[in-house]
Amino acid sequence: MPYFPPVQPRRTSTPFIVHRSGLAGVHGGIHISETGKMAKKLPYSKTIENHVVKCVRGGVSRIDTLRSMQHLQNAPSSMTTFYKIYGKLWDAEHSDIISRIGSRVYDQAINGDAKDSATFKSQELALRAKAGWSPQNTINEVEQEIDPELDVSAADQIMTLLGLDPDDQQEDDPQDNSRYA
Repeated sequence: MPYFPPVQPRRTSTPFIVHRSGLAGVHGGIHISETGKMAKKLPYSKTIENHVVKCVRGGVSRIDTLRSMQHLQNAPSSMTTFYKIYGKLWDAEHSDIISRIGSRVYDQAINGDAKDSATFKSQELALRAKAGWSPQNTINEVEQEIDPELDVSAADQIMTLLGLDPDDQQEDDPQDNSRYA
């Protein structure tokens, strides 16, 4: 029987991070040992879950959350692993926070004190976010209180100032230059 030497781990351009446990790296939630053999999957940790919830509620970004948990046991070392294990938790907690904030803003916009500036800001935010409103797009319409019979267009006013009769409806004949002589 022929002799086959043991398989060496494949070299990659990204070096593995050495963990406290002595493992060479983590890829997709599975530890890769120094010999290149796969070890057991990273377990779900209640401690890390609490840390993730605390970070989401504090407005910390995902990458900073990942960095801040590296001191915890069984912490994922890559964003891919983080998403696989704690991604649904992150999304659920983030959605909950956005929902609670949105509810408070809408409640303030609808039921708030009209004299309070926070109510106006809540109303403005709600209109911008959900109705597509913008202060730049606001058109102030003024009701016209002039009798339409007395209303004269700008062109009619100019013609009157030039001594021409605006009611004179002559057909413009390109050959007739008598009007301009």
